[in-house]
Amino acid sequence: MRRLLVGALAAVAAIAVASCGGSSNSSSTGASASGGGTSTSSTASSGINTAQAKKDLDAIIDEPASYEFPKIPGSIPKGKVITFQTCPVAICTEVGDGVKQAAATLGWSVRIVPMDFTPAGYKQAWQSMAQNPGNAVMTTAPVLPDRSVQSSIDKAGVPYVASTSPSGPHGLKIAVMASPRAVEREGTVEANWIIQDAGKPVKTLFVMDPSIASLTSVPVGYQKAMARNCPKCSTQTLKVSVAKVGPALAQQVVSALQSNPDIKYVAFGLGDLATGVPAAIKAAGLSNVKVVVRAATPPNMQDLKNGAIAAAFTSEIYEVGWAAVDKVVRALTKQSIGDPEPLGKIRELTPNTLPADLTKPYQIPNFQDGFKKAWGVN
Repeated sequence: MRRLLVGALAAVAAIAVASCGGSSNSSSTGASASGGGTSTSSTASSGINTAQAKKDLDAIIDEPASYEFPKIPGSIPKGKVITFQTCPVAICTEVGDGVKQAAATLGWSVRIVPMDFTPAGYKQAWQSMAQNPGNAVMTTAPVLPDRSVQSSIDKAGVPYVASTSPSGPHGLKIAVMASPRAVEREGTVEANWIIQDAGKPVKTLFVMDPSIASLTSVPVGYQKAMARNCPKCSTQTLKVSVAKVGPALAQQVVSALQSNPDIKYVAFGLGDLATGVPAAIKAAGLSNVKVVVRAATPPNMQDLKNGAIAAAFTSEIYEVGWAAVDKVVRALTKQSIGDPEPLGKIRELTPNTLPADLTKPYQIPNFQDGFKKAWGVN
């Protein structure tokens, strides 16, 4: 699969957070030596290795785009029901759209259960799913670890696929489409792009919402890549809330940049968080700051086209929905589900490769064909 959701490596501890609500703060950290890798003598003297950063970047974004899966023998039963827990962020709705498209192709239906970004809301959503799970359950953007809702998972008693999660598969949880190691990998992409673009040690700002527990490995990957390829670079972290996407969040970013005029790059742990930020940066006269995003959204793509965003990387979105349904199909038909934690595909978008329709997230043309072929449907 060409992009995604949704990583390269290392487990991240599951985090229980109180609420996604309004507090934000920033803290400065240098790139940690935990990034691993071997520094050349050149890196040691200059503090940066742009050639290695480009090599590491290309190794991830130049992957094959095709979708090929083992064909499922026999016919797939009709009339199955998937219960899908969504969230207030656009990417959750879009993954859900992929689930609905794939389900419709099979003659299945999807029950949608909303979840706000609070621990209480997440527990309530799981309680609703446990009461009426259908034949499988799918979740997005958990704000609590599985153990916090384990009784509901057990009560549901059906295969469970997470689009993202701070922990890997276990028990009824048969797959995680964007596991911590997959999401961490996306953080390395952002860092390596900045390193090879800067060509010298720079100070960066990393913007994240720590309440989205499944995305806490993005900054881990970011810092590891910085430690490996630019140990003299430094990163300041700005913690924000997805609930404040828009003018309020944009002002937080602008204020952080105004307080630290030596910051040259701003990287976002989620494309949604960058909504309206490039315009706010321009209005503040901060013309020397470059913006980089992962999981690029339609507004991000428009900003990329207009030159307001320097780099945008895609994550599997609709494709993740189809891939999650494929895992369920294989589980229900007693077939091997394949890799329970696929790394997914990541692509760098450029003004020349943007889709004609910038109102929808990028998707690989005709990616559905690989799934339909494996399922034996038209």
